[in-house]
Formats: sequence, structure tokens, C-alpha cells
Amino acid sequence: MSGIRFYIFHDEQTSLEGIPAYLGENGYEAVFDSDIEHTLDNIGSEVYGIGVYAMTAGGTVEGLKRIADSCRLEWLIVIADSSCNENPSFSSVVDCDWTVRLDSPVNIDEFSQIVENIFYVHELSTSIHTKSRRLSKLEAINEIARETLVSRDESTFLWNVARIINEKLSYFNVDIFVVDEDESNIVLSAFAGGYGDDLVEGYSLMMGEGICGWVAQNGTPLLAGDVREEPRRKEGFAFESKVRSELAVPVAIHGHMLGVLHVESEELNAFSRDDIILLETIADQIALAAENLHLADELFEAYELSSTVNDALPVSIILVDEDLSIRYANRTFCSTVYCQQDDVLSRSILEFFSEELLGRMGFTEKLTKVFESGESISLPNVPHSSVHHQEKLLNVTFTKVQAGSHPKVMVLIQDVTEFSQKTRQLSLIREISIAMQGVFDRDKLLHMILTSVTAGFAMGFNRAFLFLINREANELRGVMGVGPKDEHDAYRIWGELAQRTFTLDDYLEEISNDSADKNTIDDLVRHKVYRMDSDDNVLTRTVARGEHIHVTDAGVNPGVDNSMRDFVIGDEFVTMPLIAKSEVIGVLFADNAFSRIAIRDEAIEEMSLFAGSAALAIENAHILEVLENQVKEIEHALPRA
Repeated sequence: MSGIRFYIFHDEQTSLEGIPAYLGENGYEAVFDSDIEHTLDNIGSEVYGIGVYAMTAGGTVEGLKRIADSCRLEWLIVIADSSCNENPSFSSVVDCDWTVRLDSPVNIDEFSQIVENIFYVHELSTSIHTKSRRLSKLEAINEIARETLVSRDESTFLWNVARIINEKLSYFNVDIFVVDEDESNIVLSAFAGGYGDDLVEGYSLMMGEGICGWVAQNGTPLLAGDVREEPRRKEGFAFESKVRSELAVPVAIHGHMLGVLHVESEELNAFSRDDIILLETIADQIALAAENLHLADELFEAYELSSTVNDALPVSIILVDEDLSIRYANRTFCSTVYCQQDDVLSRSILEFFSEELLGRMGFTEKLTKVFESGESISLPNVPHSSVHHQEKLLNVTFTKVQAGSHPKVMVLIQDVTEFSQKTRQLSLIREISIAMQGVFDRDKLLHMILTSVTAGFAMGFNRAFLFLINREANELRGVMGVGPKDEHDAYRIWGELAQRTFTLDDYLEEISNDSADKNTIDDLVRHKVYRMDSDDNVLTRTVARGEHIHVTDAGVNPGVDNSMRDFVIGDEFVTMPLIAKSEVIGVLFADNAFSRIAIRDEAIEEMSLFAGSAALAIENAHILEVLENQVKEIEHALPRA
């Protein structure tokens, strides 16, 4: 797997069993070395490192502690015999969240399952990180937009922008250069990040000199994935030798060059096209703010331009006087309260919030405190519901804006409901996936998988069916279904669930006690059999391709044959392959037959992540069943005493 590497720590006396063969057969990159310090020094930050530490019988934990203390690896698999448990130092090291203990000699199947689980957690964490990164980008843009409203000094504005970019977007170092008066040089005017105060304010480059000078001269972005191969790069300070990637974008307005926004990283290929687009957006905001500050005599035009930017932001922005009258409200806020902008001005802000919400936030008290102290106040994840919508989560910020002798408070309101729900949902799916690995009863496991696909607190599809491959018969067979039998049954079930708070613990307990409501839609698929030597059917085509199929025209789709029409309702469904150890073992079918809610890409993405764990759990349960049968056969064959 690209970007993932195994580091095997061992000595000549240590038996690694079949681990080298397993890694080689599965195409994993591995480094074998008995010199721990040498290996740790050469672990690159650009890879996802998994350590395997093989401890000899009676060995010390000194090497193990050095690996743990280095913090250079994401996961550590420790292989040791039971005698090591008597060593307190050993237990203190292996009882970490990122450490997995395996008994020696190693069971390769167990080792393989651990590796698969680590990869799944890595993929899920990457997905969550990506979504968090999107929110951080929005927060950075919103905060910079706020700075464009409250700043009255260009130098302070630039320093605040550099700090926001560094803190919210986690770039190693951020620089903002400004073109000087004669337009022959660019001058370092603000910076933030890993260099601390080592950079020098006022450091300058000629137009065309270095990466930043080239961008200022040409007015186009420049991305260097590896600065060692970029001839235009100039190392201005000795401590920049550790930098491996750089990205610079021009700050310009109306074709006039104002400066350069520049970021650096100590990792190779740290920046992408998305970073270019993001920094260009921020550069546009910087340019707009600079124009507003420089052109005070054209205040009205600058105000109109700023209002346009604010109206385009997906966050409510309101300015209020000390008497709580609204002096400005952007289009987002006005659309939220179903009013035109002219109808909002001069009215009390208290008119637009329920007494319950005002009380929950301490709204009036917070505004008064901000007016008096000048310190900003932030209220994260404030719950809010109304007759117009279900409960939402809001981030609310109060910031004082000094406008001459008439101070105001800017209220920023951001709807973070979808992100919070998505983060919680992904976390729940991860917990369910982990729980599945401990269920080996076949029917209970299959029902758990289908219930997870249909549970409202997880993926929330209306119905789910499971088909498994019979290799000996070369057939795909329907085995189980979960969901309402018809529309009447659906509304009955949803009505009952609406009266009940259903948690993950409740769900797992019901599955464990085998008390879940197993309805009768099994009959729709239990006797369905599809030959694997044909891919004319959507289900067998999913197996052949090894990828999901999203059908939106089931009524006329030639891949939906007469047999499928016995259980297909409506025009839309999705089929997802269950893949374990690079082999398709079955297919998950899911739809929203009764709610008629369109299946979004996000739901398919979640189902895809879940399907990997489900396939592994099914395969593990099958392996255990085969082993148990073999043991029974051996016991039956042995002569009785």
C-alpha cells in the first residue's frame, strides 16, 4: 500500500515465523534491521510507519522503550512469549493505544487480521481528517473575512492573517511579502509558524529573485514539490535547509501586484491543487482588505465590495449597536430569518432569536461583556431548533468592532450541524466495525451487518440485503434481509423509533442478547441464486468488477432482471462488493425504498468503508467455523479411551 511501510526490529536469535513471507506475498514494503537507532533515524515523515518488534525470550525491554519514546511510528506490533508479562516495564510499554501485543510464535492469520484492522483504522482516520481539513479551511476563510471587517491597520491585519493561516491550516511556515513603493522588490511584512522569531521582518527579494520574487514578477502561482529540484528557489536563511516543499501565490487586484503569500513544509510534495485554490482565495481576501485600507477616500465602494464578499460566505454576519440595533446583516443571515436586508436594519437583534436560544447563549450578557471588555467570546456547538427546521448546532462568536466613536459588536453564526453529525456518524461506524470483529456467530454477525446499514444512527438506509458467494457451486446466493416489509410497516417502525433514544450501546446489547427484531423480508432474497459465470445481472456485475454500482433507473435498467424485481422497489439502489483479502466474498444491497430519499455520494462512501470491515468479519467467522468443524472431525476420528 502506497505510503505505508513496515519496520521489522529483530536479532538473529528471533524467529519471525512467516511474517517476511506474508509481507512479501502481499506486496508490502518492509525494512528489516537489528539496529533500532539506525532504523528510527531513517524513518521518513512522508510514510505511515508500522513497527514490528520481535522480543527474544528473556530479553530486555530497553529497545522496545526506545521505539515507544521516539514517537516515530503510528503503530507497533510487539511479538513476545508469555514470560514477558512478568516484567512490569514490558507491560507499561505495550499497554499503549497504538501498541498491539501478539504471542510468540506468531499466528499469521492473526497477524494478517491485525494488519487489515490497522489499515482500516488508517483509512477511516484519513477520511475524518479530510473532512476536518475542509472545516478548517472554511474557518480560516471566515476568520480572515472577519479581519477584513475589523482591521484598520495594514500591518496588524497581515500579521493576524499569517497567524490564522498557520493555526487553522497547519502549514509549517507562512510568509506574506508586500511589493515596495518603487515596485522593484518584495518585502517580508508578516510571518508565522515553525521558524518563530528567526525570520527578519523587512527581509527583501528583488522582483524575479527566488520563488517568491518569480511569483511577484510573473503573477502566477508556483508549486515546488521538492525544492531541491527547483532552480528558481533561493535559500534566504540557513535554517531553511530542512524545507522540502514550497508554494507561493500572488496577491493582486485589478491586475496590480500587491505581494506574495508563501507557505513552506518540511515534507516532500506536501501541497496540492487544493492548496493552490485555497491560498488564491485567501490571497484575494488579503488583496481586498489591502485595497480597503489603502483607499479610505473610496470608503463607500470598499464597503460595497466587502458586503459582496460577506454575502457570499456561508456564515451569518451581523453588526449591532450598544442598544442592540442591527446596523449590518449579510445575505446569509437575512435568508435564515426569511427577511430582506432592508427589513432587518435598525431592528433589535433580539427579535430574530427565540427566548430559549437567547437564554441558552446568555446572549444579552455576552454582548454587554464584549462591549465593555473588548474581548471576543466564542460559543461552540449551541443547539438550536425552530418551526422552520430540526435541531441544528451553531458556532456563535461575538467580537467588538471599533468604528470611530461608535463601537459595534459583530456576531458571527456558523451552522456546523452537518459536520458534527458526519463526524459522529463516522465514529459510530468505526465502533460498530470494531465490535463486529468479536462476533463469530454467523447469523448474528450477518444480522448485525445489515442492521448497521439500516440503523438511523449509522448509515440509515431503509432496507439492506446480503448475498454471499458459494465458490463450489459458482453461485451468488441471497442469505438475509433487514428492513420494513412495506410502507405501512416502515412508518410504524419509524414512529416507534421516534419515541425512543437509541444508542450504540443499546444496539450492541440487543445484538449480543440476540433480541433484535428480525423481520420477515429474508424471504424476498433467501432463495435467490445467481450464476457467477454471467455479469448481465447488477449483483454478479458488482462481483465481477469488484466495485459498487449505483442504480438510479431500476425500472428500465437491463441489469435488473425479473428475479431482482421481486425485491427491488423504486428506481434507486446501491450494490457494494464485500472484499476480504483482495477477494470478493459477497454483495451488500441497500435502498431507500419507502422514504424515497436520494442516495448521496457521502452515504455510498460510508457504506464502502463499512463494507471492508464487514467482509473481514464474515471471513473471520467462516475461518473459525471451518476450524471448529475440523476439530470436531478429528475428535470424532480419535479412538475413545
